[in-house]
Amino acid sequence: MPFFLPLLLQAYDPEIEAVMNRSRREKQAEAAAASASATRTDGRIPVPVKYAAPFQACLDEATQSPEAGVAFAQKWRIDGGSFYARHCMGFAYARAERWSPAIVAFEQAAEEAEREGEVAQSARLWAQAGNAALASGDAAKARQDFDAALARGMADGLEKGEVHLDRARALVALGEGDAARESLDVALAQAPQDPLGWLLSATLARRKGE
Repeated sequence: MPFFLPLLLQAYDPEIEAVMNRSRREKQAEAAAASASATRTDGRIPVPVKYAAPFQACLDEATQSPEAGVAFAQKWRIDGGSFYARHCMGFAYARAERWSPAIVAFEQAAEEAEREGEVAQSARLWAQAGNAALASGDAAKARQDFDAALARGMADGLEKGEVHLDRARALVALGEGDAARESLDVALAQAPQDPLGWLLSATLARRKGE
């Protein structure tokens, strides 16, 4: 079941609504699974070996049963799972579409990661908190979390572009078209391969008569 975005869609035309209803479950699953790899070739920071196996096991539990994933993450956190346990907990809550506890778990994971000196991981977790907030319909909270992610100094490229795209979606929901346009322009420069960025860009342009 996708990450539906129950925002105030009445103000949008069908194309905007299609973009705002963009599936997030698959993207979040891919982000979490990618984080679990102990070795990486794409420039992302790998998960330390001591956490990689239990992290993947936790994600697998959450994928099969969100409730089991939450239970796994809670026990692992007590046993020293660091922010990875909270990350998995957020993923599990998101799988169950329990957005409020998912937001809290991701934000707590982000704060814990930063305290441990893992700023890049913290940025990713703030972005996941933003996506959970966006899915919950709280666009203002989503913008705050996306801003927190970008404030951590994300490297140029696809990941940064995706955060700007999601931030633009939040700004559209808030009726801040000009700010959305600015963030969307960054998204198109950083992640030109994402077709949803171009769709939202074209739709916004038409609405403004450009």
